Amino acid sequence: MRKFDLVVVICLVFFTVSCSEKAKVPDLIKQKIKNYERVVFIPHQGCIGCSREALGLLESYANYPKTLFVITKIAELRAVKIELNQSIDLEKADNIILDEKNEVSSTLEIGIYPMLYEVKDNKIILIKEAKNGIHQYLN
Repeated sequence: MRKFDLVVVICLVFFTVSCSEKAKVPDLIKQKIKNYERVVFIPHQGCIGCSREALGLLESYANYPKTLFVITKIAELRAVKIELNQSIDLEKADNIILDEKNEVSSTLEIGIYPMLYEVKDNKIILIKEAKNGIHQYLN
């Protein structure tokens, strides 16, 4: 391999590794993440089944003290509260944030599946998009 090709490959690898993993921390959670090891962004969007499954994930793991949950992409706040208040008291849950103004989706690229991030040095690093589940990462 020529030197120029090697330099290009090294630059591409460095750029990909350094830029793809760390994400900009949304202002909504900047102050809270220092108390947590993980952040799960749960979009309240997509088909009804996907939305209910994502909120079911929250119901299953809401009592995990080192995990911050952020419900984002909220079309109707009332619907989220109705779905969750039966099992979770949102007023008392310190580790659940309702992104009522959808600030997170303007900072991070959030699809229709929950996203799991690890918190390191007040930065968040993507671990997994929960297309096929993130339960194994939360246990």
